[in-house]
Amino acid sequence: MIIGSIFFVLTLIVVIATPFILKYQKQKMLGGKYGKSDKGDNEDTKKSKKKSRNLQDIWNVKDIQDGVIITDDDYYRMIIRIGSLDYYLMSEGEQTSVEDVLISLAISLNFPIQTFTTTELVDTKNSMTTMYNRLNEPLTDQMRSYIINSIEYLDEMMQNRSVHIRRSYIVISINEVESLQKATAELYRRAETILSQLSRCGIKCEMLNSEGITNLLYRVFNRSRTTNPSDLVAAGGTKLYKNMGGRVTFAEQTVQSEQSEETKEQAN
Repeated sequence: MIIGSIFFVLTLIVVIATPFILKYQKQKMLGGKYGKSDKGDNEDTKKSKKKSRNLQDIWNVKDIQDGVIITDDDYYRMIIRIGSLDYYLMSEGEQTSVEDVLISLAISLNFPIQTFTTTELVDTKNSMTTMYNRLNEPLTDQMRSYIINSIEYLDEMMQNRSVHIRRSYIVISINEVESLQKATAELYRRAETILSQLSRCGIKCEMLNSEGITNLLYRVFNRSRTTNPSDLVAAGGTKLYKNMGGRVTFAEQTVQSEQSEETKEQAN
């Protein structure tokens, strides 16, 4: 009898207390969701500030002018794309000659350089454009058919996005605050030293202009894309760009181009 009375009292307490407990938990959940403390607001503000960092801050690039990168510290960089060399297909004498040239180059360097290697998707646009131009010339039927098949093959290779190539670069640096004109002249002098030595051993090199540098930076951060900002400029994309303090933003047209590519992929 006593045990039954105890259970009855406990049941009564649970029934009476349950609505109050549920109401308290609901208010606590709503307060945690919508009524954050000042400390929480400050933390969210800090997070939002971190998320709103500009891409140029990540790159540490303030501007690109005449093939020269200007960093946020007002230092200067120039980039050289270096070709490949079939070293192991050379004779022993040719290999020795190449080694001597590279040793001579290393000894002559009295300025800092960096080497950078990356993998990039095959871009056959230039080759396809050259072939398209050939179609306007008088050709035999066999040659015309061959060019058309080659264009289709190159286009399929690029759209497949499974073929990559490895490219290497040399970054020449000036870590002193100087005028742009003086820094550019010095960078070209240093670049000429490297180009002349590498050409002696048959390595083809190319100094990247402003468009080439922009394309390289874009490809590094968008490895699955074959779109180049320079192609957007050539297609008249600058009409949609906004110039902010001498800096060109490519965001709008680049996003449109990427969305178009994704639509094509989904359709296929």
